[in-house]
Amino acid sequence: MKDLVETDLAIIQRIDGDVIVTTYKENAIVDLIDAKEIDRLYINLAKEQEIFSLVDLTAPGADILNEAQAFFSRKALIAEKIKGAGIVINGLKSRIVARFYIQYFKPLYRTKIFSTTEEAQKWFDALRKEELVS
Repeated sequence: MKDLVETDLAIIQRIDGDVIVTTYKENAIVDLIDAKEIDRLYINLAKEQEIFSLVDLTAPGADILNEAQAFFSRKALIAEKIKGAGIVINGLKSRIVARFYIQYFKPLYRTKIFSTTEEAQKWFDALRKEELVS
């Protein structure tokens, strides 16, 4: 399988060996059916390895519905393989929604909100260093 998959809602790409980036398209609304398809794509791209997940929700109108958020946080097959998830957002409303997601759904993996993908990548680097120490 290629390291890049495009769906109607997102572009999903494996980069840096252990990072899978999901860039949601403008007006993408992710429901439970979509979440299950994205989970399957993540499983295929991860190739049995642990990964970091970078979710880019900066496109106007992009949203993940509550049922999909609940699925991603605990029920997705990939959840046990995620070492950390960075959610990149812009705007106050998106930040409030992302904080709610983290606090309410309590993902099985470390999750943090960022304003840029570069900030998320630096956090992944810090998590990798933590792994080496422990």
